Amino acid sequence: FFIIVSTILMNIIFGVIIDTFAELRAIKDETDKDMSERCFICGIERFVFDQLGDSSNGFSQHIEDEHNLWKYLFFQVYLREKNFDDYSGGESNVFARTLMLMKHPQTHEVMRDIDSGKELKGAKAQVDLSWFPQRTAMALRRQRVTPEQVLQEKLQRVEKRTSTFTSRLTGHLQKVLAAAPPPKAAAPSPDQSPLAQRRVDSPASPGLLSPESPFSPDGAGRGYLGGDTGRTGATGT
Repeated sequence: FFIIVSTILMNIIFGVIIDTFAELRAIKDETDKDMSERCFICGIERFVFDQLGDSSNGFSQHIEDEHNLWKYLFFQVYLREKNFDDYSGGESNVFARTLMLMKHPQTHEVMRDIDSGKELKGAKAQVDLSWFPQRTAMALRRQRVTPEQVLQEKLQRVEKRTSTFTSRLTGHLQKVLAAAPPPKAAAPSPDQSPLAQRRVDSPASPGLLSPESPFSPDGAGRGYLGGDTGRTGATGT
């Protein structure tokens, strides 16, 4: 009994140890692959530089010249050593995102080194790395493109400008319609003008379209002096 229990427990312990080492090995392999197949600064994969770069070893040249990790580290050391009042615009921007001046907790004065007299600087609790070139690189901007890609890029630019112009025009039109005064209501007109009223009240004359007129439906074939056309012709003869 004790032999069986001991064997089972030993197998369980060995299984846990083996699984733990396998997980650690998988994490290490993934970390090594990420470090060797992806740029630490911009996060772009190796195959992108190898396919679209200027040379065959585009990724190696990229991490050595453009996004060298040690150069970024040296830049941080340079900011720590340089006087705060001598910073340029770009250096001040990076300093505000990553570092801060150490101040005395009671007097709030900037603390300085006793030997060199320089300001003491420290890293912020939450470092902002948005100043890193994320998902972009100079080598990819100089990539070789085909005429079809150039034409497609131009078409995309034209479509973008057209959509922007249409949205602006629609906004201006809405503003103009909103600022325009509302239309005035038309004044009620009389049913009939005085001239029309006089024509209605006066008796119909032979010269107007009356029932006796030859141009009216009822007076077809009648003359201007009354009677039908035959009778008028007989009198005239």
